[in-house]
Amino acid sequence: MINKDFISIVIIVKNDRGVENTLNKLRSITRPVACEILVIDASNGRIDDIRDKFPEVRWIYYPTLNIKKTTIPEQRNLGVKESKGNIVVFIDADCVPVKNWLNELYKLYRKDHESIVAGIVIPTKSTVWNNLYDLSDKSVYRNECPTANLLISKKVFEKIGYFDENLLYGEDVDLTWRAVSAGFKIRLTNKAIVHNDWGSFWDEVDRSYRYGKARAMLYKKHTYRWRNIISQEKVILMYAGYLLLLPVTIIIPFYPLFILIPFIKNIRKQPLRMIFKLLLINLVNAIGLIKGILFNY
Repeated sequence: MINKDFISIVIIVKNDRGVENTLNKLRSITRPVACEILVIDASNGRIDDIRDKFPEVRWIYYPTLNIKKTTIPEQRNLGVKESKGNIVVFIDADCVPVKNWLNELYKLYRKDHESIVAGIVIPTKSTVWNNLYDLSDKSVYRNECPTANLLISKKVFEKIGYFDENLLYGEDVDLTWRAVSAGFKIRLTNKAIVHNDWGSFWDEVDRSYRYGKARAMLYKKHTYRWRNIISQEKVILMYAGYLLLLPVTIIIPFYPLFILIPFIKNIRKQPLRMIFKLLLINLVNAIGLIKGILFNY
């Protein structure tokens, strides 16, 4: 039997010169079947010099009309619609895959008949997060995943639709929540690895704020998930509760000191500097969640 699978690797980019490293590595990865690479570029010509280095890549411009602050879901949707493959693989513009990355994603699609397969993203330098997933959780299937490293069958889009263009952030989680609700499963493999430079610590702080707002908007859209919010978001809820109760300092002057509890619990497990960083990121994440709940973007 002839294998007619065809993979479309989709990368969205806006002014991120890290896409050159990604494309360089994609030239040398092992390819299990025929592939194409699509770059959906919203940079308004600013990285055309990189485009010129990769004539084999299908480069599609996304016109930015300054209507929205971000066009991430629109770019992803354009990539899916323009793709020729029956399989779409997303990788972020600043991610560098290992040589067997695509093989490992495709293997589970082909042999285990998985419609959605997620790989892991490992930071290239020290960060408060070791990965986008909790790898201490040995579950084979997950309830959600980002699109930084993701294989998804076209039949998923045919059944549930595309990325929600009303969302500024969190459109990937929204898509995977809808996929799970429709009966699809998200298979996680720690063998499909990409490395990613997550930027400076302050980049992480900014990202954490945006993610907090995104989580709020996701729960507003998927109201049936509120019953699970305590189990799924217990850390961010703890910090959000701490912030909301700060006015009790008027009555209990030592209340702000409660934030030191994580220090006491982790002082022997992590360097003090890393604990401070994690504390700040969790607080900013909680501020984003509170703002997202009280207001829209």
